[in-house]
Amino acid sequence: MTKCQRGYQQHKGRCISIDKLIKKVGKNVGYENLFNGNCSAFAVGLKEVIGRGKLVGVVEENEPGYTHIGIKIDDFYYDGDGKSTKRELMGNDSDKLVEGLSELDVLNNTNPRYFKSPEYFEKQIRKEMDR
Repeated sequence: MTKCQRGYQQHKGRCISIDKLIKKVGKNVGYENLFNGNCSAFAVGLKEVIGRGKLVGVVEENEPGYTHIGIKIDDFYYDGDGKSTKRELMGNDSDKLVEGLSELDVLNNTNPRYFKSPEYFEKQIRKEMDR
């Protein structure tokens, strides 16, 4: 069995960059679909496929009541833009990062107007991994 370095996922005997995987999925489904209320479903779907990671939320000072959802895998932070540092994910020093959120917490954060299901993203991620 292939052992992959941090930031990669083993799949069918090869190591796949999680960052590149996210970018390919974004290209296929439209990057806007990885944000705008779908960030939580995307993070939950990615966690399910990868099989590890902790859901994180960025509470933005400029938009009270809105939380951007990402995932922390192997000490890296990811969202619809791909891999980023904690600072990049947070955006502003005044934003607050909350780690270890439950799937229920993040899915309750979703705007139903934009909602795609975690299963939709799981399917898209798995399809891209198989290419």
